[in-house]
Amino acid sequence: NNPSANTDDADDDTDDTSDTSSSGTVDMKNLTQNQLLDWVRAALADNGWRLDKIKVELQPAFEDGYAVVRVYTPMTGDPSIMKRDCIYRVNSDGELEVSMGDGNFTVVSTPYPDN
Repeated sequence: NNPSANTDDADDDTDDTSDTSSSGTVDMKNLTQNQLLDWVRAALADNGWRLDKIKVELQPAFEDGYAVVRVYTPMTGDPSIMKRDCIYRVNSDGELEVSMGDGNFTVVSTPYPDN
């Protein structure tokens, strides 16, 4: 568990309001770190990433009031060096967003992966 990902309480939530997924079982504004990582993996898979074929490093953190996940992939030409590919976060409306590193976030259409 990354200590920088958690500033004031025992769980990894984004805020204290409530909004549930389509199944009604997951509070989209109060996700655990594992739930956020599951959602990011689902979004990557929806974008054609073969997580079973490429090395992807997911680093959860908490910055600017948001729970974020930085996604790192091997550099072309030197797979031993990992480069940041994109950043995911959950916005104040409980929606997953992605930034390609330019500071602009757009909402991802991937729904939370209900089991």
